[in-house]
Amino acid sequence: MKVSVGTLLTLVLVLSTSAPLISPLSPHAASPAARPVSDGSPAATTFSLDGVRLEVSTAFLVDLEFATSDPDAAIQTATAVQREPLFKELSITVVPFGLAPPTESLPTAEPGGGDAYRAGLRGYREAQGGEPREGPVISLFEKNVVGLHSEVDVYVRGGSPTRVVIAEWVVEAGDGIWLVRASQDLDRSLAKPRLASLADSLSDLELRSADLEQPSTSLAAAEQGLSSTILGPQRSSAESADAPQLPFPSWWSGECDADNFYAATGARAYPLGAEYRGMKACGPRPWADAGPQAYVDFGAGVKQIEWQCPELSKRFLYLAYGIAPYLANGSQVVWHYSGDLLDKVSNCEVGQAPQPDDVLSSGSTSTYGHTSVVVASDVDDDGNGEIRVIEQNNSSTGLSTLSVDNWCVAPTYGEVSGWLHNPAQDEWVVKYYSDARLTTKCHDSRVDGTYVFGNWGAGAPADGCPSDQFSARFSRQVSFVGGDYTFALGYDDGARLKIDGQTVIDGWETPGPHHDYETRHIERGRHDVEIEYYEKTGDAYLTAFWWGPGLEVARESRDPSRWYAQYWGNRALWGDAVVSVNGRTGFLDHNWGYDGPAAGLPVDHFSSRFEQGVDFDAGWWRFVVSADDGVRLWVDDDPILDEWQDQVATFSQEVELTKGTHEVKLEHYENLGVAHVRLSWERIPVSTTLTGGITSPIGSTAIVSCPLTIEAEIGDEGDSGVEVVEFHAAYDGAWHHLGDDPTPPYQAVWDCSSVGNQGVWLSIHVQEDGGDKVIDLGGHVYVILDVPKHVYLPFTARGH
Repeated sequence: MKVSVGTLLTLVLVLSTSAPLISPLSPHAASPAARPVSDGSPAATTFSLDGVRLEVSTAFLVDLEFATSDPDAAIQTATAVQREPLFKELSITVVPFGLAPPTESLPTAEPGGGDAYRAGLRGYREAQGGEPREGPVISLFEKNVVGLHSEVDVYVRGGSPTRVVIAEWVVEAGDGIWLVRASQDLDRSLAKPRLASLADSLSDLELRSADLEQPSTSLAAAEQGLSSTILGPQRSSAESADAPQLPFPSWWSGECDADNFYAATGARAYPLGAEYRGMKACGPRPWADAGPQAYVDFGAGVKQIEWQCPELSKRFLYLAYGIAPYLANGSQVVWHYSGDLLDKVSNCEVGQAPQPDDVLSSGSTSTYGHTSVVVASDVDDDGNGEIRVIEQNNSSTGLSTLSVDNWCVAPTYGEVSGWLHNPAQDEWVVKYYSDARLTTKCHDSRVDGTYVFGNWGAGAPADGCPSDQFSARFSRQVSFVGGDYTFALGYDDGARLKIDGQTVIDGWETPGPHHDYETRHIERGRHDVEIEYYEKTGDAYLTAFWWGPGLEVARESRDPSRWYAQYWGNRALWGDAVVSVNGRTGFLDHNWGYDGPAAGLPVDHFSSRFEQGVDFDAGWWRFVVSADDGVRLWVDDDPILDEWQDQVATFSQEVELTKGTHEVKLEHYENLGVAHVRLSWERIPVSTTLTGGITSPIGSTAIVSCPLTIEAEIGDEGDSGVEVVEFHAAYDGAWHHLGDDPTPPYQAVWDCSSVGNQGVWLSIHVQEDGGDKVIDLGGHVYVILDVPKHVYLPFTARGH
């Protein structure tokens, strides 16, 4: 929850390095409007924390906007953060008597417990190497309070620790203990002492409350007892339809390890109600159900305290990824992870919002901090929305909602420093090995795409790896809507395809070129897909794809009267085509730009074959091919063009054909960058003495406005003469007659605004004085329409 500048001043805290000057204000006085720090005036805001109405005013932060905890959550903290140019954080935490602070390494709050809190903070900062010192002095609830300041390295931005100065104050007020904490990056450019720079920026901070005796909302929630957390009608499910179930913890005995927990503590364990992928959030809730602690042994790694927040996050990491528990408080779960399976993502990275299965850490400037697992994400393309998390030791149900603003997760439990993310949700995680047995790793990589296409030929798969006797493993998570799916695996030499660890296609023991298919029923949800491959000698290729409900791959039978297009995920047309589809008739025109030729195919390193039966009149015909990159052309299985290399070029070749249907076949490959292939043909006269062609527009021109004037020049080296010039355009799969001009300069004005954006072929036909017709004199000119399409609708006027 965010609060904005308010008008009622109800709580004042004055910070100074000398004796405090308390400036009492009437509870009914209007506070000043929020002002930027640049004018030296404080901004003010009001909000409620644990049922108590507060107001804060300070120039310490540019935007004084606090995020506060849900009223019934265990973590009762209000946090305001400035992230640039220096990290600054101001937080206020209240711990009602009888409860323990979940984010702090501090005991249960009780009257007279302030000294224990101060001693605990000092000890923690000493263990961090912070060398804590006393000061500054502030006034809290009309009490002079000596603070504690330390310089420590914590994770507040990026993937490495930042040197931060932290000042902390503790005071008892009302029915709880209050902890105020101010933190700031060390500005090494300042000449004055670091403490003085922080104290100066906080000297005008004021905090005040007129209703400290209001009942605690978090204490009331804790005192509801166990009935609201036991599974039943009030159960809160965080189950995702796309998420596969996790295995049951082998170390548990009874629901929520109830038997082992009871044996260790004499207390009852129970589910809070939240459940994600079969993983339950459990209690007793350490903040409310104070009592003995139990340690749980996962069978690997460091033992964990049940039911603190790190236990749930580490249980998820172990069950989902096999990551053994390691030493880390809630704020350290992300940053103490040392493996290479998951990525560490810092909060506020543009384009990076937490996704389901991500593990969050927050509260780096606190002592324990907090951690949770993301179960749902609804964040738009601008980085705004919210996420839901499953957690322990905070919410009574085990579920909480966090807002996301401009790619920054709000600091509900203190600033969120970052999260662990499984890149296999977004792309293939690839590991290459310098042997054929998947044992000696030589390279790590990540590749985009729905499917896997290895296109190594005679080369090595990556730097540092051999070109023969290598192997590879591709793994990621794939979402299936559920149903029967056909899996295709092409390989040279060996490969196997696994889903959730179960082998679907096994070609490991049958070396050589193969292409295997297998149909399996797959339940709805996310599933782990793994492709393993090895190469012995010669060329190396791998193709793995599948189709079924929600993952449609066109695999049509050929219609000989239309262009039949087949596409491969490698440059060599190796193996079986992935996509087979019938297209238009007429000229061939594909301009993919930086995209792939079909969904699921790569944007680079693909190849294609196009075939069509075309009717020709008898005579000589000129074929014009434009390609990026390689291209080959056949007519009736006779090769007439072979330019199979990286290039951006146009070629023409003349062929004499008999009247009838002839088979035209074109093959193309794309290496890198943009991709296109075009094919047109024209009948050329043998005896004409006319020369010339279209002079404007020139080839490959982008047409950005209509109408378009097409101009042609005709020369006569004999006595043929010109009777009329016809102008034609091919678009929408057909030729269209645009108009005629009998006299030079030969022109046609074409209103192209009704034609959608596409490539267009232009040509002229010339009628000679002698009655003969010259088809496509000068050849075709290709232009690209890039104009708004206008649709003309009939208009009917109605009388009255």
